Amino acid sequence: AMKYLLSFILVLLSSAGHTSQALDIAIETGGIRVEYIPSSQRGIVRVYRCAQCSQSYYKFSTPPIIIKRGEKISFNEFLKDYWNAKFPTLILDKESLNISKVVY
Repeated sequence: AMKYLLSFILVLLSSAGHTSQALDIAIETGGIRVEYIPSSQRGIVRVYRCAQCSQSYYKFSTPPIIIKRGEKISFNEFLKDYWNAKFPTLILDKESLNISKVVY
């Protein structure tokens, strides 16, 4: 039993090590405002009430993936609905800090 427990702990530790090397950063916000320029498909997301945020807004150069209550929705749907998001989480690329996904 002890051998099994030890191997289980090692599996947990090794998987935890892999997650710490993730390529994305998740930040939970108290609210967002999206500004989007359709012609260039670029935009920014202003963040409110966000202790984790190092900036007042984050950019995206292509429309991010949007997950609402576990379901993927279109970016256009998100543009009409984002103000309903209570505590949206932004998934940022670790290098550029560009937004790749919004989850709410």
